[in-house]
Amino acid sequence: MDEILIIGIYAATKAALNTLGRTLGLELEPFGVRIITVMTGAIGTKYYENFEPLNLPTNSHYRPVEHVIEDFVKGK
Repeated sequence: MDEILIIGIYAATKAALNTLGRTLGLELEPFGVRIITVMTGAIGTKYYENFEPLNLPTNSHYRPVEHVIEDFVKGK
């Protein structure tokens, strides 16, 4: 499940940078400074190829949504 943690950190970092850009835009606008945050769309990557297959314990509370987690870890 380390992959899920890594993806969470990655997503949180992207959100934090977007928030920083918006905040800097507000703070620097009086000085004539404009901040532009570029948010790209999905791109092809081999990022998910290094993840190990999902292996949930039989008694995991996540069993009912295992297919959703598997797709997420595979980058779908």
